[in-house]
Amino acid sequence: MNTLILIVFYFQRKKLIRYGSLLPLYMQSKEQIEKIGNMLLPGFLPKDKTVNELSFHFTIPPNQSYKVWYQRQDNSTWEFVKYEEDER
Repeated sequence: MNTLILIVFYFQRKKLIRYGSLLPLYMQSKEQIEKIGNMLLPGFLPKDKTVNELSFHFTIPPNQSYKVWYQRQDNSTWEFVKYEEDER
């Protein structure tokens, strides 16, 4: 009986892990995209201090691409403006 319970738990756990790990790949929320954009932002900051807007693309494996826009506030802080799913 204990073996059967262990086997059922194992398959349920594998199923949960498999489906749980796929959800972020296919269902990105605005907040998730903004967080990823914010993490990548330092690599795209322009050296020219007069530039007040920027955009860049990124891809979340396996194949979801996004374009995000930022705008400079108060000549120092970059604010997330919007995003769109990038058709590549």
